[in-house]
Order: sequence, then structure tokens, then C-alpha cells
Amino acid sequence: MRLVPFPFYSALSQSEVAAYECSDRIVAPKSLYYLYSFPTSVLRLANTGGESVGGCLHGFHAIDETSLYVPSWMFAIFADPVVSVSSLPSVPCDTIQVLPPSDDFFSGEGAIAAFNRALLGYKSLTQHTRILVEMEKGLGWVRIELLHPATPGTVVLHNVERVSLSILSNKKESSGYSLLNKPANYIPFSGMGRVVKAGTAAAAAAAEDKDVCRVRMREAAIKRQGTLGSRSLR
Repeated sequence: MRLVPFPFYSALSQSEVAAYECSDRIVAPKSLYYLYSFPTSVLRLANTGGESVGGCLHGFHAIDETSLYVPSWMFAIFADPVVSVSSLPSVPCDTIQVLPPSDDFFSGEGAIAAFNRALLGYKSLTQHTRILVEMEKGLGWVRIELLHPATPGTVVLHNVERVSLSILSNKKESSGYSLLNKPANYIPFSGMGRVVKAGTAAAAAAAEDKDVCRVRMREAAIKRQGTLGSRSLR
């Protein structure tokens, strides 16, 4: 079957497109509709690339036998719009965990009510998908992070009496190792620090000849031996 977005579904009027787009509706060929048709038919659409999404069978069309009409957000999930269709069990939703576009998205008066209104178009929800919510300050996408029960990945909202809502923080937590946020690492030592001017050490070393260097090295060695010998006698 090939997916086609609802804006290309000629049977819809302009006023109907918005309602179909903000939903999980799937409109199938008549033969497929009667094969899966029963109250709250949850379908899984999947392609050979491993991409998949769930939705509810909403109705049938008579355009052809190879097209499935779906919302644009559902169509956008797939790199390859050729999919297979299978049936999922009708598992009622218990809890929805969402990630809003900002931390103050749900802080305004009527925000939760707006989210509830947005859910009215959905008979099912699929994990890791997004819902467009119309607020007083504008439209915003709310991501469905997790659902409970966690399997089969798509759960049913239709005729479910009460669903808990958990809202995640949008702040990005630092994770992993980064040189940018690594604390300073100091190495303790006893002694005094010195600053050498550029060229000073090199010029001094060049001024000394080899004989002077040998004499100094010999004197330093004799001094060390005398120090070690005095310590060994104690």
C-alpha cells in the first residue's frame, strides 16, 4: 500500500482537511476497510526500512485499491511511503508522558484544556510522535515521549475514562564527557615558580662552551655523591 497525505484526498472539503490532519485517521480502500473494520480498529503501518506508526481505521475510499490516505505528520515519518498493514490489539491508554516545546508551554491558564481539545481528534496515540496543539499564544508541537502501557507502542484513547498526564522539562541536561565543562585539574608540587623571558635561556646556553658544561656537570655529580654518602652513615 502507498501512503498519500490528506491534502491530496479529493473527497475532503477544505473545512474538513484540518480535522483530518490533526488526527490519527487512516482512510483505506473498501476491501481493506471491511477486512479490518470493527470498533476502534488500530492499524500498524510499517515499511521495509523499519519505520512504523499506528493509527485508527476511520473510513474507506473508492479511488483505488493501493492508496492509504493519512495525516501529513504520519506520512512524514516514512522515508519510503510504501507500507504493509497489520492489526494491533486495542490496548487502553493509562498514562501519557509529553515533552512540550518550552517549559512555560503548559503554564498558562487553559493550556491543559487546549491539550485535551487537541486529543479529541485522536482515537489512538503512538510513542515518539507529535501532536499540534492550538494555544491562545499560537500553535505548538507537543511530543509524545512515552506511553503506558509501553507495548504495543500504539495505545487507544477512544472511550477511555481517565488518562494521567506527565509533563517533562524541556531543559537540556548535560550528559557525557566534554572538554568545555571539564573542571580545572591542578597538579600539586612544592617549590617556586619561575618565568623565563623568551630567548634568555637559549642565549645563555649558547654562550657557554663545552668545557664549562663538563666542569659544572662533574661538580654537580661529586656534590650528589657526597650528600648520599653522608646520609648513608647516619
